[in-house]
Amino acid sequence: SAAGRIADAEREISIAVEADRKSNNQTLAAAARLESFGTILRRKGDYRAAAPILRESIERHQKLKGENATARASNELALAHQRAGEHEQAMEAFARTKRLAARVFGPDHANIAMIGGSVAFSLLKLGRYAEAELETRNALSIGEKAMGPQHPRLADLWFTIGEALQGQKKNPAEAD
Repeated sequence: SAAGRIADAEREISIAVEADRKSNNQTLAAAARLESFGTILRRKGDYRAAAPILRESIERHQKLKGENATARASNELALAHQRAGEHEQAMEAFARTKRLAARVFGPDHANIAMIGGSVAFSLLKLGRYAEAELETRNALSIGEKAMGPQHPRLADLWFTIGEALQGQKKNPAEAD
């Protein structure tokens, strides 16, 4: 079963992470194993356990100058905070992710749009509807340029705009 394979992966990666810690392994591979372990914990819903592991992975990636990997780990941390309902912390981590991703991929990359959508989701959850609308419209503009206006990944952004407008009690026809 998928749950059994995830449990097996968690067990095996945790053994590798522990071995890295005992040997003081400071390589990019060790940082990547931490990131993988934190990601597995996040995906299985153990957000509180995932967060410190992902923070440790981010610190190691930063020391080793792995910006792409740092951005990935930062995004995982942001998602863990978001899923735990910690939206302020999620937005801080997403801001870091967005800065790193813009340096790695450029400011008009599809990943920047998707990160913006995640920021907007947290803004919605905090009741900051006007900010969520603005963030989502910016993300949509980038996403349409990067992926084309009909790309299916943009559907979540359109939905978020609708939620933001509803929260502001705006009629979508009057919003542009």
